[in-house]
Amino acid sequence: MGVAVSVGEALAAVLSSERELALLRADPERLRRRYALTEGELAMVMSARSPGSEVTSRGVVRLVRSALEACVPVTVAEVGRDAGLWAEFVSVTVRRPPPVGVRVGVSEARQLAAWLEGRGLGGLGCYARYELAKAELLRERSAPAGSGWPLLSPAVRLVEFEVDVTAGPPLRGLPVRRTFAVLQRVRDPACVRTYRISEATAELLRLCDGSRDVEQVVAAAGGQARAMLARLAAARLVVARGASGGRMPR
Repeated sequence: MGVAVSVGEALAAVLSSERELALLRADPERLRRRYALTEGELAMVMSARSPGSEVTSRGVVRLVRSALEACVPVTVAEVGRDAGLWAEFVSVTVRRPPPVGVRVGVSEARQLAAWLEGRGLGGLGCYARYELAKAELLRERSAPAGSGWPLLSPAVRLVEFEVDVTAGPPLRGLPVRRTFAVLQRVRDPACVRTYRISEATAELLRLCDGSRDVEQVVAAAGGQARAMLARLAAARLVVARGASGGRMPR
């Protein structure tokens, strides 16, 4: 079953997407079912052919851009430099009400990232996902952790990309190399810091999922894991949970 949307959202989709407008002309009943419209609402959408339609369409495009800029501003600025590329994305984008609990702009940013990667612009798509990860982390609220078993801090995210997103901007021609990074939310000033890390450190962080005690993490990671775990704990990238399993290394 499709997600029910308002007649306003259906109208916005038709006015901002050539594909949806073509569907309205060719098969209005199919469009009615897609947006769960009543017969009366469909008639309202079909009658939206006034001189104000072009103005409304431009308004919808501005809304899409505004929503995206709240999450992925650098990516939007880069895509916006190519008027043809931006127009193509907007023409195939249908804005729907975000699911409960999902902030405005997140859905559009995910669409943009997927669309860029589908167009063979993987570097831009990766950077969009990187910006989105930072935006989501900045807006989240952390739950307090206990003490004992190593766990990635609630204020931290481990991310991985096929291009080096830390090398941008500019975003065109980002180096193609597997890149691991840690995102950390800080309070003063409120921002998200990025730390590029090695694959070995990324693997160590993955082991810190709250299901292993310190000795188990060190045994699984091997090498200099104990010393690295101490540095991660000192930087507040790793915290602890539970009351058993040994103390965090220092």
